[in-house]
Amino acid sequence: MRTSSSLSFALFLAACGGPSASELAEAHRAPATAQLTKIAALAPLVAAQPQLTGVEWKLPAELRLDFEPFAQQYADDGSRLPNPAYNTAIAYEQHLANPSEAQNLEWQSGSKDLFLLLVDRSESWLIEPACLLASGRGRYGSDPVVDNLKNGFSWLERTKYLLVLRLPMRKPPGLVLSELEAGEMKSFEGGQVAGDALLFEIASSAYLGGFAIDVRSANELEVRDSRVHTQLQLALSGDVDRFLEAELAKVAPPR
Repeated sequence: MRTSSSLSFALFLAACGGPSASELAEAHRAPATAQLTKIAALAPLVAAQPQLTGVEWKLPAELRLDFEPFAQQYADDGSRLPNPAYNTAIAYEQHLANPSEAQNLEWQSGSKDLFLLLVDRSESWLIEPACLLASGRGRYGSDPVVDNLKNGFSWLERTKYLLVLRLPMRKPPGLVLSELEAGEMKSFEGGQVAGDALLFEIASSAYLGGFAIDVRSANELEVRDSRVHTQLQLALSGDVDRFLEAELAKVAPPR
């Protein structure tokens, strides 16, 4: 019991002794704002770029893109240590110009269902820091989580290259209306996610190529409960994640 009480007290002191969200914002305001300005400048360049129909990398021969911002190692205070090889982040084109006002992407349907990819972590490194600098609050006016923002600012400021996802086609898979009306559920209408991924060097705004994206629902899916609609969406977005990870592995350093 004594050891447990001492540990809790030490953790409490560590939490109280760190910077507040406002102090963190002021400490990072200059470099983070400069980085956000450069990212915003990419928005019109992304919009002007013709859609890719295949793979079109224009990378320097020695460049490898590393998308892992933190090493699997921890400091004495329990925080994750930076990965020294990290250089590249991912964001949607809709979030470049005004990340503090960024809206979640939705499937192209009347249901307002969110379109979610696991490879997208821009909420952590782009949107939350931008919100804190703009309003002193987190996204949606929430209370900022200081430890998360420490990582977010580090991530934002260390990013050298940005892979921008343009996904104008986000057609959700769905159930077959005629089958539902007949009280059956034997098949589904497949969905499609299509567009491209464009790479830019943030400092110079140089375009470094990218690749086309066209992922469609599998012909057969196993559903495990009554939330069939959700499972169909998750299956397709999971296929998009795996496609992106496979393409990015080709230009990433070996692990």
